[in-house]
Amino acid sequence: MALWIWILSVLSCFCITLSRNEELKFFRSTTELNHLTVDNDTGIIYLGVVNALYQLTENLDVIRSVETGPRKDNKKCTPPIDENQCKEAVLTDNYNKLLLLNKADKTIVVCGSLFKGICAIRDLEDISNEKYYVDSSGEKSFVASNDESVSTVGLITSLNNDRVLFVGKGNGPNDNGIIISTRQLYERDGKDIFEMYTDSAAVKSAYHSSSTQQFVAVFEDKNYVYFIFNQQEKQPVNNRTLIARLCKDDAHYYSYFEMDFGCKDDDGTYDHCHSAYVTIPGEELAEINKDNGSLKSAMCVFSLRHINEKMEKNRNDCYTKKNTSSFYKLFAAENPCNASKNFPCGSEHLPYLLGSKNGVIEKPVLQKEGMNLTAVTVAVENGHTVAFLGTSDGKILKYKAQAGALLNSDCVVWGSRVHMFVVLKCQDYNTKTPYFA
Repeated sequence: MALWIWILSVLSCFCITLSRNEELKFFRSTTELNHLTVDNDTGIIYLGVVNALYQLTENLDVIRSVETGPRKDNKKCTPPIDENQCKEAVLTDNYNKLLLLNKADKTIVVCGSLFKGICAIRDLEDISNEKYYVDSSGEKSFVASNDESVSTVGLITSLNNDRVLFVGKGNGPNDNGIIISTRQLYERDGKDIFEMYTDSAAVKSAYHSSSTQQFVAVFEDKNYVYFIFNQQEKQPVNNRTLIARLCKDDAHYYSYFEMDFGCKDDDGTYDHCHSAYVTIPGEELAEINKDNGSLKSAMCVFSLRHINEKMEKNRNDCYTKKNTSSFYKLFAAENPCNASKNFPCGSEHLPYLLGSKNGVIEKPVLQKEGMNLTAVTVAVENGHTVAFLGTSDGKILKYKAQAGALLNSDCVVWGSRVHMFVVLKCQDYNTKTPYFA
């Protein structure tokens, strides 16, 4: 069996007037790269790969590494794994599901696919120092998806002077049915770290057989938290991309609202979102979509202001009983439009998770045939906003957009240097061994 090598490459661009020197550096891992994040104050790079974590310098030199797998596990068994109770347990790879910096506490949150998706807290300066890890708390500690093919997204933010973790994950066949949840990152009042902020701070899927989700992104703006995800509905068969919003301080999710989030041209709908990127907070959102089942992709740009306005119009239509056929109560059949619009962040008399099929649709600003666009990030170059697009065949495309974007953790600026971190699929032409760079 051929050895797969995953390589992280860094393109360092030194910009001095019109001249540019480029230096390409590499870091190699013998297992698949799952997540990358960068501390843009120090330049330290953190990598989550299958069965390991790495802490690197900005020049990709290894500072520390930690082995996280394989371990004896079975997706159907509840941790801690007792081989007498779980005879099906076998050595199982640990896919990194979340890798999030909590700089306020100088820690990093790490979640894996092993043991029902439980998480650990490690020291930001020394990832080998595990500050919190408990595998015996039961279902309340199951945070990430334990299915390597089901995505998990997370956001650490402040809520009432405490640090919390918002999580979105698909409902895999052996998951606990919790799709979106708010987890506390502190111990208080008898509640443990990673336990839900309140018992009702969650969106739960009633039936796994009705739909499956793949989460793409989570971000915050002002008092709202947003999730973008794909949902495959089975009866009838339908692929949808959705954007969901809830108030950050809504402990009961009364304010939860989701609606369709589409990219469409004259030939049809691009019905599967691969990647999303937020530019200036509260202004624009770039999204890459694929026409499911074909090698045709597109990039759409959305205004977050327009998204919020559409959500408020939908809420108002629901409350005033206009166009009610487009609304639905999550995981239920009855019409939910029976509440007041005077409570934008919910109240106990608004007990429903509300959704609408009447969402936002934009036309593509860029289309590509014969390849899949799989990732997007944005940088500012000479006062112009430039989007960098990754493709499924290992290319990076550069697209000039409107001005005024910030950079994300995959394209970090400090001083006059821009570092871009890229994962590409390649092949060694001497040995014909596939690897990733």
